[in-house]
Amino acid sequence: MDIVYVLKALSDEKRLEIIRLLSKKKYCVRALSRQLNISESAVSQHIQVLKKANLLKIPLICSISLVLTQYMVGC
Repeated sequence: MDIVYVLKALSDEKRLEIIRLLSKKKYCVRALSRQLNISESAVSQHIQVLKKANLLKIPLICSISLVLTQYMVGC
């Protein structure tokens, strides 16, 4: 994993809010857009950045639900 992608992904307030929301439960893009008061297109763009940083995964069972991937900082 490239640390630059992770730092870029976490540098945006909306993406941090997406991470916070998804750490509590699964959301579809529409529900996230309502929670964040932004368009579904904007949510999708944020999700792409988070996926590129390997911070999100899409379960095979339900392709519209997103689950936060657990990470820890190594020394």
